Amino acid sequence: SIAAAGTTVTVTNNLVTAASKVFAVVGTNDATALLKNVVPGAGSFVVTLNAAVTGTTNINWFVVN
Repeated sequence: SIAAAGTTVTVTNNLVTAASKVFAVVGTNDATALLKNVVPGAGSFVVTLNAAVTGTTNINWFVVN
């Protein structure tokens, strides 16, 4: 989840590599936030939104290696 006023969240997962394909969607209806990008790295990935969320917002995701 991303807390109110947040724009990014880092998810730690030992199965993620820089070559992973990470798919994410905003799982909570938010009037301002849209998914901007998802960037995988070694052991984690970062989800960035285009604007700050108005309230706690869930991000649903899955990883393909």
